[in-house]
Order: sequence, then structure tokens, then C-alpha cells
Amino acid sequence: MNVASKKRWCLVGTLFYIYYVIRNYIPFSYENVFAGVDYNGQTLFYASTLYLFGIIIFYGFGNTEKYIEGYGILELIRSVKRGLVIRKIIIDQIKNIFQIITFIIVIFLLFAFLAGKKGELVPAEKLISDIGLFYIVAFSIVLWQSIFEIVFDSRIGILLTMSIIGIHIYAGDFIAAHDGNTYLNLVFYSNLALTARTDRLSISKSWMFVVVVSICVIQMILMNLVFRKKDIFSSSE
Repeated sequence: MNVASKKRWCLVGTLFYIYYVIRNYIPFSYENVFAGVDYNGQTLFYASTLYLFGIIIFYGFGNTEKYIEGYGILELIRSVKRGLVIRKIIIDQIKNIFQIITFIIVIFLLFAFLAGKKGELVPAEKLISDIGLFYIVAFSIVLWQSIFEIVFDSRIGILLTMSIIGIHIYAGDFIAAHDGNTYLNLVFYSNLALTARTDRLSISKSWMFVVVVSICVIQMILMNLVFRKKDIFSSSE
């Protein structure tokens, strides 16, 4: 799938998602764009949450695989170090995450303005920390996608990445339903991207950032190891 076609589908998907959020998340709040589903919430909210993550993952579809097929092989033939290719993959994913999430936020604010929606003002510190946490969790998720694309391919990468998100969300429900330790949500950290869930956790945002950033560092190390061991030349034949 070419880049233009992928962006077009992400645009359509974003419009549907924003329309659903503005219409169904009551009362209106500027945090609703990343509210997600509350613990043991309604089925439709689960669907919209997975849909949101699906848009982000689809935007990164094939971004890593291109480095281990034609383009990546040509770079390696020109004696480009694999470590340099890994850095390019990571920088690409950072750019993609920034683009798609910023786009979602802008479209949400535009739709809210056109619909005449007004919510309570959210403290700037909380709003910044919530958005920042969503960015870093989304970055970690696409790092999983990159790792899976290196080991398998882009299609399997999407399936496995969405499976991780689904497991995290339902594990969060299980923990909440059985009065489990809220710190277990740091293990199933996709929940930390959703304000409907983080607002109910007795965990400081600082700890959430530390844990997710640490996971990202481990993922980047793992990606580097996997990429260095992959036989790119034989897998492309």
C-alpha cells in the first residue's frame, strides 16, 4: 500500500472516530479524544478504543518492513551499518506518531468548534501530561509493531500489535473487577494512554512516564538485536 493511500484511509478513519466521540462521549470534555473506555465499560466504547489504536497502527503499516526489503537491502549493500538503519526506523516512527496523533487532536478540536461544543477547562498541567502519556504509550505500541515487522511481516505485525492492546485492556478490566493492585496496570501499560482509566488510578503520572519510557528503551534495544540477527538477504529471495 502506498503512502498516499494509507494516509487517505487514516483520514477517513479519523473522521469516523471523531464523529463517534463527539456524539457519544457525554458530558463533552477536551480529554474525550483520548478517554477510551472506562474499566468494565460499554461494548461500543471498547470498539472505539481499539479503533483509535487501530488508526495509529495502520498509519505505521509497512514503515519498518520497507527497510528489510528492497530499500533496506540497497542501503546495506552500500555498506550502511545496521545500527544506522535502526535509527532511521525509530526516527520514522517518532515522526509518524507525532503526525497522526497531532492530526487526530486538530480534527477533534475543529469538529468540537463546528459543533459548538464547550467543555470545562482542564488544568494545563494535566492536559499536557495526558497528551504526553498518550504519545509515549503510542510510541511503545508502534515499536512492538516494528519488532514484529522485522521478525514476521507487516500484516502479522498489525495482528500481533492489536492483540497486545486487547490483552492490556481486558487485563485492566480483570484487575479492576477483582480489586487487584492498581500497579499491575503498569505491566499492561496500554491502559495508561486512556484518561478514563488513568484518572481512576492511584499512581502518579511521573511513575507512569518512567515505566513506559523504560519499556521503550528496552524495546529499542530488542529491536536492534533482532534486526542485527535477521538474515535480510536470504529472507528477500
